[in-house]
Amino acid sequence: MEKTIPIIYACNDNVVDLCSVSIASIIENASDKNKYNIYVFHTRLAKENINNLEDMSIQNVNVQCININKYVNFSELYETNIYPYEMYYRYYASLILDDEKIIYLDCDTIVVEDIADLYNEELQDNPVGMVRDFIHYVDPDNYDFNSGVMLIDKKRFENMRIREKCFELLKECNKYKFPDQDALNAICKDNIKELGPEYNYQVSLAYYHKFKEKIKNKKYKNLFLNSPIVVHFSYVTKPYNNIYSKYSKQFWQYAKKSKYYNSLLDKYLRDPYKLLKESPVEEIYLDLTKEGKVGLRKILEIFIYQMKYWLLFKIDKGKQT
Repeated sequence: MEKTIPIIYACNDNVVDLCSVSIASIIENASDKNKYNIYVFHTRLAKENINNLEDMSIQNVNVQCININKYVNFSELYETNIYPYEMYYRYYASLILDDEKIIYLDCDTIVVEDIADLYNEELQDNPVGMVRDFIHYVDPDNYDFNSGVMLIDKKRFENMRIREKCFELLKECNKYKFPDQDALNAICKDNIKELGPEYNYQVSLAYYHKFKEKIKNKKYKNLFLNSPIVVHFSYVTKPYNNIYSKYSKQFWQYAKKSKYYNSLLDKYLRDPYKLLKESPVEEIYLDLTKEGKVGLRKILEIFIYQMKYWLLFKIDKGKQT
């Protein structure tokens, strides 16, 4: 029996290129036995970008951009340079869509298996399902969940007034570091179904020095033996500004199927020397899926990366002189 799987993104003109890559990855791994409805919530998206995203639709994957301006009271919200208004749009999924369950994905994700696996997870009477934030594996006393990937139960989310309670909390406190995520954790606290890390494999894990010690603990190491389903390039690990970003090769494979491939490549190569200089080197030696073991091949890959960007820098400098 065919399933209809609803997925939402919150997007603006600044991240539409990332969103298109994430959508391309869903399409690439979609089963022809299911129908996938992808909704892009927006209030600041140019017509050209809307057309580019909607043109990605194929037979069993429909992409639709929805302007949700009429639902949002911007006077009650605040944004930061890193976290714009769009971070709140995930709260509106259960209000706007009629589906019983809804998947939310951040734009800086790629889906490397069929997203239906996430949709089939049981929420066990909880309004949301989420994965622990990567900081939990460094500091086990931090129990926060990461809001970059969510599975939402429409009826329970609405009946428990999660959206309203989050906004009420944010009115009282506008100093949260991650506003939408911190509010969800505070309000849902005991009503979050913990999902396996394969559904929100946060690449940031590989860039935390302290995690090298924690990975020795089997309890944490075994969590990452399963192959990722959703890879999240959270925080500083965007593939276009970090040459060692884990899973970047897969990102660029999907990016080639996007109309924004050239502009993403331009970001990547704009200042190759700076990119090389600022990308963390020693952290790449940690490979979570192989229990932190480092092989000669990995060291050789890093050397090749360094030589490639050194040569690009030299060529670029030569053109300028």
